[in-house]
Amino acid sequence: MSPAERRIVIALLGLAVLGQGVRLALDRPQAAGEAFLLPAAKSRTLAAHRDTSAQAGRELRKGEFLDPDRATARDLDRLPGVGMRLAKEIISDREIRGPFGSAEGLLRVDGIGPAAVRRLEPFLRFQAPRQAIPAIRETPNLNTMTLADLERLPGVGPSLAQAILAYRDRNGPFADPGELERVPGIGPKLAARLSNLVVIR
Repeated sequence: MSPAERRIVIALLGLAVLGQGVRLALDRPQAAGEAFLLPAAKSRTLAAHRDTSAQAGRELRKGEFLDPDRATARDLDRLPGVGMRLAKEIISDREIRGPFGSAEGLLRVDGIGPAAVRRLEPFLRFQAPRQAIPAIRETPNLNTMTLADLERLPGVGPSLAQAILAYRDRNGPFADPGELERVPGIGPKLAARLSNLVVIR
């Protein structure tokens, strides 16, 4: 190997060692008390995001309250024993039938029984007085619901809403909410759940 080739090999080895050192420095765990430098604004944003995430992930504590008539699904998920699926059911029911007005109003949500209401009641505060809460909206008529109305039902997206309309167009008005089970894509469980949210008129 000539002296020039030897110098090139040494230079390449030096660069490889330097690159490995930089990679190790970037990958090494942060020591206790050592701050990783970030621009101040970015650091504040990350801290706020971390605080919001920590808050969203923990259950409500004694002395913390939610109003189910105004809370988001993420807020409702913090109630003891209420996961995101049930939180979305609560939101869906509220959008279709209006505010609950009281803890007992939650009984109309599929998956919430008297024991759950007793467990949740200490964490619930309804901002408006009961008499000021608007009357619960009329249960929607399955035979007059539009595509947009159907899409708002829990578990029904655009394709199932379209399938319900196609079935209604092909077979005429529904005679019974249980007939939803005959719509392609709707199984017995979903049909039973939807039957509690609609009426036939």
